[in-house]
Amino acid sequence: MSKKLSLLILVIAFVLSLTACAFTTSNGAQQNGTSEQTQNGNQTAGKPVGEYRPGFALVKYEGSFTDEMVNELGLKSATQLFEGSKWYSLELNNAQSTEESIQSLIELGYFDMVDYDYVMSTGSETSSVDVSSNPSYEKEKHHHTHKIPEGWAEFKKNGKHPGGSSDVVVAVIDTGVDYNHLDLRNNIWTNPAEIPDNGIDDDCNGYIDDVYGWDCVGNDKDPMDDNGHGTHVAGIIAAENNTIGVVGVAYNSKIMVLKAGNSSGYFNNSDIAEAIQYAYMNGASVINMSFGGSSISIAVEEALENAYNTCILVAAAGNDGACNNLACKICEVVRVSYPAALPYVIGVMSTNHDGSEVSTFSNYDHNPYNSVEYEVYAVGEAVPSCWPGNKYADLNGTSMAAPTVSGIAALLRAYYSDSEVYSTK
Repeated sequence: MSKKLSLLILVIAFVLSLTACAFTTSNGAQQNGTSEQTQNGNQTAGKPVGEYRPGFALVKYEGSFTDEMVNELGLKSATQLFEGSKWYSLELNNAQSTEESIQSLIELGYFDMVDYDYVMSTGSETSSVDVSSNPSYEKEKHHHTHKIPEGWAEFKKNGKHPGGSSDVVVAVIDTGVDYNHLDLRNNIWTNPAEIPDNGIDDDCNGYIDDVYGWDCVGNDKDPMDDNGHGTHVAGIIAAENNTIGVVGVAYNSKIMVLKAGNSSGYFNNSDIAEAIQYAYMNGASVINMSFGGSSISIAVEEALENAYNTCILVAAAGNDGACNNLACKICEVVRVSYPAALPYVIGVMSTNHDGSEVSTFSNYDHNPYNSVEYEVYAVGEAVPSCWPGNKYADLNGTSMAAPTVSGIAALLRAYYSDSEVYSTK
């Protein structure tokens, strides 16, 4: 049997065959929810297309900001998103006039691009259905629905670790992760080139003492979860196969912790862009993004396009019960969710526990083969996983469906480790 045929069989065995549509590339048409641009990339208008962070703007600039330039522009500050980035986060003097300020920045003509720092969220699934101290493996219906145990058996049969490879790193961009959780602590990625707490950027990656990842919200070394959402997502992917709690889909992989969401579950696009860049520059094979919004900043799109060269990108489709065809005249709720709708991101919708019905809350793909696309379904109802403080919770949402797909992607990358032969694209 050829390796390609084996790969196909594994995919079928792992993923419930509820595929929404084939993976497509962008047709070049303007996507709703992205910033309006001219042919050379510069924006033509300063009108927002969704919720944004007041008092801030994102600009792409080839040069370096000086104190004199900051003063001349009437800014409070100008901060590079990450080392080597051409994108800067500008803190404006008047948060009440963000739109006027951004229009003025565009009209100046100094910058390659000017954009809003759009805001995304985890959605509405973070209220716990059930919290307990030791849920049983049998509660993890999504494993059986997606034939995960059969996949583990296939790995073992072929002399591979059933839970995947510890060399495969899944970056969880979320509200942080409780990296001390008993079901997660042994599967947390640690930066091999960083000496803990010595106050030095040992690996010269622009981050000091980034042992477990990075807190892009607080700009510090501690990406601890202060919400719960990110810990739950991480557990679905890689909770350890031990005698307690739950078991992750790829329970031998490692979780890179990247905190881009605050304690309320909201994400600024500037923090998301930094987290994506950190993930692919520091060796992540898969990036899980269990959040979304109706608008996306160009800085995030560029970061994802770069990451797509080496990373499998997975995102939740959202929990508005909305179709993604903005021209639809029959659907009650119409909304596009980014980054899931981007053509190079695997957008994940939700089903009930056995895959027989689409979840009522799940956003869904209306038309196949268009420029705003979600790709697959996975179980997203009453999914048990880890919760901060060595607890466990059952949650609903496409945020819970996406990490199952990320776990499957991690297993496949472990099985087919040669990225030159089996690329992410």
